[in-house]
Amino acid sequence: MIRLETNVPDVIARLRGYRNSLHERMNEIISQLVAEGEIVARAEIVEMDAVFTGELANSITSFYDEQSRIGFVRCDADYGMFVEFGTGIVGSQAPYSGTAMAEIGYKYGGGTTYVQTEDGRVGWYFPARDGKWYFTEGQPSHPFMWETAQILKRQVIPIARRVFGTV
Repeated sequence: MIRLETNVPDVIARLRGYRNSLHERMNEIISQLVAEGEIVARAEIVEMDAVFTGELANSITSFYDEQSRIGFVRCDADYGMFVEFGTGIVGSQAPYSGTAMAEIGYKYGGGTTYVQTEDGRVGWYFPARDGKWYFTEGQPSHPFMWETAQILKRQVIPIARRVFGTV
């Protein structure tokens, strides 16, 4: 016969300690994912050759709130979604690979006035920071944020294993 003695207050204290350690570990996992996401997003911009001025990569920021356990990586450049989804005729021929574009109602060929040049190209003119106007047929999708999300999904388990000490 096996005799077990249980000190209920001790068991409750140990369970509370374990619960608290889970919250701390969860915070650590999300915090690491968010920090990693900022690095990955910048690297994806470079890898996709979407670096024009450096402003896009410099606009990548991350945030994590321990109380709500909500974290995110975001692009603060006002033109970031156009880089992500692509634009115009060129974008429609090299479309976005994720689902966000359809979810927010973004469409190729919307939002601007198209013109046809004498040589047959279809596109639009836009003002640049140098004060000049430039013609474009658009750009292909450079889904740097979508790729970042895919990479982070694959990082959840390895990061959790490191945090829990089960590498």
